[in-house]
Amino acid sequence: MQPQPNDSEFLDSLCVLRALYARKGSLDLDVALSVNAAVVYGEGLLRISRRRDERAARRKAVSPD
Repeated sequence: MQPQPNDSEFLDSLCVLRALYARKGSLDLDVALSVNAAVVYGEGLLRISRRRDERAARRKAVSPD
């Protein structure tokens, strides 16, 4: 198997996730949200992020350089 251009990014992501996993605590074992609620929450975060990105893009398009 030959290395691919995005392999280093994938490895970086795995390293970050491994470090985060090592830091998990007892609260991570307790179920706080249903799968449905987690999906709704994640979709909300994505909407917020998209709006923030759109506002930043509009500001950048308007600002004189």
